[in-house]
Amino acid sequence: MRVLLEPKTSPSPPLRKVLKKLCHCLKQYDDPKKDIAYWYGERALTGLLASASWMTRTGWSLEEFTGQRRNGRRKNGSGKGDLWLGVAGKEYTIEAKVTWPTQVSDVSKWKTTVSKKLLRASNQLDALAPIYRCGKPLAVCYVVPAIPLGKKVITNESFTTAMKHFAKLMTKNNAHTEVICCWLNDVRIAPQAASEVMHKLLYLLCRTGILLLQRRT
Repeated sequence: MRVLLEPKTSPSPPLRKVLKKLCHCLKQYDDPKKDIAYWYGERALTGLLASASWMTRTGWSLEEFTGQRRNGRRKNGSGKGDLWLGVAGKEYTIEAKVTWPTQVSDVSKWKTTVSKKLLRASNQLDALAPIYRCGKPLAVCYVVPAIPLGKKVITNESFTTAMKHFAKLMTKNNAHTEVICCWLNDVRIAPQAASEVMHKLLYLLCRTGILLLQRRT
């Protein structure tokens, strides 16, 4: 199971190290006959992202911190943020979302959904009271393709091609953000032990976990 990142180079090498450690966590948990971590969505993946930061030499994190947010014209109300994360002297306040695309043939459709998720996360970061913002704001979207088994066979090669194209789409004509796409080159069938409710909603799925980060300058 290989870890692949796009683009190949990045102005934020510390974040790339955290992403690689995140994929290490996913691989360590992975048991194709029983369970896969990204089946459980945003909270589980953010927890692993927090753990990944601690696995780097200079990293740290604090998940689900208590803070205050603006609510329209009202005064600040109590709320929680997803994650504070630090690595190599850089600090970030993170809000995360998740999306479950059901095809890989047209990743331009991913862009619309992911962009909306990132905008919602960015708005939540803006609403956070300044005293609870640590370092730079970082909107995160976990993209977990959930492909019904009856569709065209997805190979590691075709999936990697789709992901590289998606990374280019997200960075094209977007000078105010940095996008790092990270994924495991390993297409799997969803575990049989998953909950009955998820099976009814998504059927048996072919899954590969991906993380996309957008940092506002």
